[in-house]
Amino acid sequence: MISSHLAPVLSAFYHQSETSNEIFERTTGLVVYYGSSTASFVIFRDIHLTLTYMTFPSGSQFIVQGASRGIGFSITEQILARDPDSIVLATCRGIPTQVQALARLQEKYEKRLRLISLDVESESSVETAASEAKAVVHNVDRIINVAGILHEDGLAPEKRLSDINPSNFEKVMRVNALGALLVAKWFSPLLTKGRPSQFVNISARVGSISDNQLGGWYSYRCSKAALNMITRNLSVELKRKLPEVICTAIHPGTTDTNLSKPFQRNARLDRLSTSQETAVKILEVTDKLTCRQNGSFLSTDGVPIPW
Repeated sequence: MISSHLAPVLSAFYHQSETSNEIFERTTGLVVYYGSSTASFVIFRDIHLTLTYMTFPSGSQFIVQGASRGIGFSITEQILARDPDSIVLATCRGIPTQVQALARLQEKYEKRLRLISLDVESESSVETAASEAKAVVHNVDRIINVAGILHEDGLAPEKRLSDINPSNFEKVMRVNALGALLVAKWFSPLLTKGRPSQFVNISARVGSISDNQLGGWYSYRCSKAALNMITRNLSVELKRKLPEVICTAIHPGTTDTNLSKPFQRNARLDRLSTSQETAVKILEVTDKLTCRQNGSFLSTDGVPIPW
């Protein structure tokens, strides 16, 4: 709720023709002008929260890439459950209706959930999926790219240089980095113009170069470091056409999914989240993003992670 002292501030500085980014710039100036008084902090907090709710109103449209299971599925489920007017286009490899969890979710939210086949290892598949998405919605407010690979049959994180397998390395890079870039290439033109929109990549703290103290996991670390640079590049390029776009990389934390299951032995139980818990945190932190955070790498509590 906006406090009573905020009303004259908004009436004096807010005009409907202004973008939320412009409002943020103006109110930041107000805080500096008023100094460090308690009132100024309250004003800043209230306006920040106002921006949060202005950014993604009820009925927003989302694309969740990699929605067949784990975090991607839970994000899709959470979006549909929390806003009865939202629309989600959920993508995954293969035939989405053959994924039982997605099929059940579509039965429940038939008019608000569209399933689209997309293989990030094939540019033609990504292009076709984007065309199908455009036929359903003219624009989207938030794209969340979740798809990623850490292990599968014959592929596992490397512990040492002697474990490097060129074909495995290329596959991890193709899915985690190039795949995200192709999704951005073909789907970013759908981002809403004239109001805030987001392109969110689910990254990982192990992709931080300066935070690497343990080594190993060459393929996965390199792919996530590349994904972070892709996110940073997107934040620069997309902003030229979409002044209010927010491109971010989010570290989801250790989550109980098939991706992390073989490596949970050393994870503290109090730090192991369910996919539903992680989905809620990701949506909460992205709901609160401002244009000032375009090009950032964040944890699910909104704290910046070093590149």
